[in-house]
Formats: sequence, structure tokens, C-alpha cells
Amino acid sequence: MNRAIAEYQQLGCTVCGTILTHLEAIDPSAKSSLGSLRLVSKSAIQSLWDRVRLLFSLYRDSWSLDDVSARLVAAAALRPQCPPAGWLVTTLQQDTVIIGVLSYWPQ
Repeated sequence: MNRAIAEYQQLGCTVCGTILTHLEAIDPSAKSSLGSLRLVSKSAIQSLWDRVRLLFSLYRDSWSLDDVSARLVAAAALRPQCPPAGWLVTTLQQDTVIIGVLSYWPQ
């Protein structure tokens, strides 16, 4: 993580260290060792994938190779269901150890 920060932060990138885990809790003595690292639950990633797959499916159902306006309408219909720009960084910077990835995603 330190190497990524040194290399990418100077380019204006935000670096967030994460560990994907099946664990639902972490031992209190290990919390202090995490620093800025965050744990992301496996179930949160599955929920994220399910949401993204649903949105792509809905877009595909309204999509047309020959009709650009149909694609624009499909995209406009799904836009309110998408998270705001920067949602992932905001989520990963929460002051909590185990992160639910869909925290800032519109319902």
C-alpha cells in the first residue's frame, strides 16, 4: 500500500487499501494494526456484483445496435439507480473496520 501511495498519490489518485474477507468480525487487538486498511466482506462484493449485473441486464434489454436514441433513453433510465461519482472512495474511507460496499449506492 505504501508503494501504491508513493507512486499514484502524486498523480492525484486516491489510494485505498482493502482486504476482501469472509470474516464478519475482527479481533480487537488486530484493529489497531489495520491502520487505514479496510476489510470488505465477501457478501458485500457479491451484493455489489448482483447490483451491477442487474443494471447491465436492464440496460441490455433496452439497448439497440441500430437506434442510438434507444441507448440514450436506456442509459437515462438507469442513471438514477447508479451511485454518485466517488462513491467507492467515500465508502472505503468510512471510519469502520468492515465495510459494506453498497453504503452510498442509491436504493
